[in-house]
Amino acid sequence: MRNFDHNSGDTLDIDGARIYYEVAGNENSPALLVLHGGFGNMEDFNTII
Repeated sequence: MRNFDHNSGDTLDIDGARIYYEVAGNENSPALLVLHGGFGNMEDFNTII
């Protein structure tokens, strides 16, 4: 499985907010949404996935 890298994703524009996201894994499996908080970033989740 690939790591999150801040380059392979896409963005959503919702009410003036641009939200970056990446999708990983099998699209036929149940979804798991992970959100970082504070001073974290999505790369913090690479050890989990």
